[in-house]
Amino acid sequence: MKLYNKIIVMPGLFMLLLSTVNVSKAQKTTRLAVAGPRGIWVVCGDVLPKNFSYSISRQKSSDDGPWVKVANTQMPASKEDLQANILNTEKVSGMDIAPLDAGALQSVWQRVTNNVVTNSPPEMLNDLVLRAATGTAWYDAAAESATAYRYKIEIAGNANLKAEDYTNIIKYPISKFVTDIRPAVITPSLGGIYGEFKVVDSGQMYKCQILRSYYLRSGFEVIDAKPIFIRRKGSVFISFIDNTAVQKVPYSYSVQPIDAAGNPGFASPEMKAFDVAEKSIAPSVYGLRAHSDKKNRALRLGWKIVNNKNITTIDIYRSEVYDGQYVKIASVAPTDTSYFDRLVKPITTYYYSLTLNGTYETSPPSARVPGILEAMDDNLFPPDNVQLKQDSNKVVLTWDRNEADTRAYIVYRADSRDGVFKQLATPLISTQPGLSYTDVLPVTTNGITYTYAVADENTSYAISPKSRPVYASSYNFAALPIPNKITVRKTDDNSKLQVFWPDMSTVSSVFMGYAVFKTITVNGKTSAPRQVSTRLIPIMVNTFIDNDIKTPGIYHYTVRTVGMDKKRMSSASPEGGYTIEEEAGPAQVSNINLFPSAGSVQLSWNNPIGENLLSIQLMRAPEGKEPKLIATLDAGTQAYTDKNVTTGNTYYYTFITKNKNGKTSQPTDAVGIRLR
Repeated sequence: MKLYNKIIVMPGLFMLLLSTVNVSKAQKTTRLAVAGPRGIWVVCGDVLPKNFSYSISRQKSSDDGPWVKVANTQMPASKEDLQANILNTEKVSGMDIAPLDAGALQSVWQRVTNNVVTNSPPEMLNDLVLRAATGTAWYDAAAESATAYRYKIEIAGNANLKAEDYTNIIKYPISKFVTDIRPAVITPSLGGIYGEFKVVDSGQMYKCQILRSYYLRSGFEVIDAKPIFIRRKGSVFISFIDNTAVQKVPYSYSVQPIDAAGNPGFASPEMKAFDVAEKSIAPSVYGLRAHSDKKNRALRLGWKIVNNKNITTIDIYRSEVYDGQYVKIASVAPTDTSYFDRLVKPITTYYYSLTLNGTYETSPPSARVPGILEAMDDNLFPPDNVQLKQDSNKVVLTWDRNEADTRAYIVYRADSRDGVFKQLATPLISTQPGLSYTDVLPVTTNGITYTYAVADENTSYAISPKSRPVYASSYNFAALPIPNKITVRKTDDNSKLQVFWPDMSTVSSVFMGYAVFKTITVNGKTSAPRQVSTRLIPIMVNTFIDNDIKTPGIYHYTVRTVGMDKKRMSSASPEGGYTIEEEAGPAQVSNINLFPSAGSVQLSWNNPIGENLLSIQLMRAPEGKEPKLIATLDAGTQAYTDKNVTTGNTYYYTFITKNKNGKTSQPTDAVGIRLR
């Protein structure tokens, strides 16, 4: 499997890892769309398309727009095509480019082309690249980020499979998933570094990478160290060997979990190592702290050292980002235990770390600690003349500067009249006398009152109290509820269809009523949706009767809620349907009797009962000729004399009944008589 080119899995652990992945969940009944880091995986089904193809269409769910066909998938014709599919999918999806070696390629090809194998093998269900390469999945690299999509899967060429199905609604990227992976063992040596992380909770992890960071270098990078999963005493560990570690350089290692769709999770906590020879300076700094000293307008650093023997100097490093670049700001004597950093700004977080220098060696950096210089000057007055204007869900705030030393403004919003304020965005840096801020309220299904306030920040970074509150409402643009569980049945007289849906007023009160739409499918062709409720259906009514059901076919109904302006509508509900079958013709006449009588034929019969008959058609055929209509009789007639006959000939009679709906019966079997 391609998995073997990326991670090494110890026996017994492979199924453990698969059990944490949800890609193959319910594949036999459900199509699935899965968000990737820069596109969307579409799982068409688990049946390998050996004698058919999957057709994939896409719809933007936000506007209920048209379905656009985007792809067809089939089984590759050869193992070379399989390899090409793998490489192409890895390239467009951003996965590691890792072609199968000859042995693995042959193994996969034999597995999926075996005549008894009709579904994707269980060991491939979570490998989306292999699924796409064998035709049961597809990667949509053209999908726009932060846009919700739905996919329609159609099957062409196999009548035994469901012809059409839909995936869930999905958009990408998604939030990082959480695992619990903890540093366990680190063993530095001059030939490399061996490390282990303990997997307490694998979350959605399908594979992982080992990350490494260098001392005083920002960020982590992936290294060429294969993670090996091992099980020991009931616990799972991820081990690795870093053969590229350099002596006397501090490193930090972390595990980057990745799910089956290629999405990264949160990286594990760091594990630190220092590859040095023996008798080096030991890292012995402890108790490092940074305190705000308002009197000296500085941050005062304090620390302790276990033993300053062999130490020549202590270097102090500072950064404004915890994982950023640290710059040396001072070197002090080995006996010093404090330092004043005066080149700092108030209300700004700084991070500090120390290293110990010997004659030939340098220790690893100490733990990093934060420090914040408190505000120097008070800020007592908030912005003045705060005003709010609202247009639908667009809110514009304006205010005036109240003090000359104002450098920035902070806008707050609460999701109710008396709710807790939360800061919106970052502070607005400005020294202008007047300022404005535009906010877009979130879509909601209920009317909500939002509360706004503004505070300012002075040049000492002190924040003022909040201004008087101003208010906005979401009532006029609240999201309309979407009806569900649509059911359709015939009325008691069998002449109409009645549509039912739940009472959506129990979910939301921000709509005026309902509108019903209908499509009809006849001979595989579906009409365009049209509104069949000519008037607004009141909010307290959750049913509709359709009188126009004359055409046989499948009737589909959807329901939408209508907004307060009687123009805006919700998205369509799921469809409810009912099939109107072609009406059968009436029953035939029975007990047909023929009697010769002086140059004529006397006919008698019994008409069917309860068939709502309109007429009876009588057909006659001389022997060896086609039957022709000789009479159309009233529905109550049950006898007839045919005088248009001659002796010496044989005649055959058939009957056809016709009801008032225009339907006719099958002709009766021909009954013959010979006139002598």
